[in-house]
Amino acid sequence: METTFYNKRIAGILGILPENTYSFEDEVRDGGSVRNQKIKRNMGYGKRYRAKKDTTTAQLCIKGLQYLLEKAYIKIEEIGAILVTSFTPDYFVPQISNLIQGEFNIPIDVFAVDYWAGCSGYIKGLMNAFMLLESWEEDKKVLLFSGDVINRTQSEKEIYDTPPYGGDAASITILENTQYDCEIPYMLKTNGEVKDLLSFKQGAFADIFHEQKNIWIPADVNGSFRFYQMCVPDIMKQIVAYADCSMDEIEHFFFLQANKLSAQKFADKLGLDRNKVSMDLVEKYGDLSATLNPVSIVDFYGKKLLEKENHFVSICGYGLGAEWGAALVNLGNLICCENIVTDL
Repeated sequence: METTFYNKRIAGILGILPENTYSFEDEVRDGGSVRNQKIKRNMGYGKRYRAKKDTTTAQLCIKGLQYLLEKAYIKIEEIGAILVTSFTPDYFVPQISNLIQGEFNIPIDVFAVDYWAGCSGYIKGLMNAFMLLESWEEDKKVLLFSGDVINRTQSEKEIYDTPPYGGDAASITILENTQYDCEIPYMLKTNGEVKDLLSFKQGAFADIFHEQKNIWIPADVNGSFRFYQMCVPDIMKQIVAYADCSMDEIEHFFFLQANKLSAQKFADKLGLDRNKVSMDLVEKYGDLSATLNPVSIVDFYGKKLLEKENHFVSICGYGLGAEWGAALVNLGNLICCENIVTDL
């Protein structure tokens, strides 16, 4: 899929992080060894945020919306839709979007839906949000939630034999129509033939009824790394050509990343200055799945995005499916641009 969305914008971003952080050295058995320190340097591991044992994705999302409402960044009557992307839903039914809607008594005519998605969830969520806005005449906003809690702590003293890198978090992105002329070039691709490169099969209905004993993730680490090292640079070249612009015109590149090495290779394959690519995200947060996209934007720009000046950036996500996509977006004049730490 390739298209251009007109007169739409990201109006605010909030990242919601759990309060507990864990360091590489403390979590990995013999973390200070020469071998593990080399892995840490090469892969960019550092600390990661992990939710408490009983914390759910919906709880993180609800905590974030409470914050937005208390700060008056948004009002209930402004909400036209609640979209959620996650692969760690609280339940099969009800959806996280229903839980959020019920928590705040949001009117029944507000559109609420969940999209099951992995690391590509944010870029897929942006597409669905923009398409909704395309069909609206009234001045309503879409709230795009993303979040996962697959790395929740079971014990304060867990020790791992192999380096862990995942983190837990959620985010809320406020999207709206704008009267100002603007374009958002967008691409999304899927390939079901390689669906098992990254797969989550335990717990769903085939597993329940047929007693399959599939491993969670990943099915093929090296294969998925090679696949996306081919696909991600390729889609970046395609979207730049589609948008009739150049790599040099893009101020910063926000690639999803499970480690620093993948981001470095993306930059090098595209001939980018590494300073234009965020590479320290896993070191700061762990791999937050789709939520790493919005959290990384706040991490890099912070309060600069509250100013009126526009910043032309690329947002790229990829993951389960297999699925990968990119958007070219002007960011600026946001009403909110924060990452907050909660007690969850």
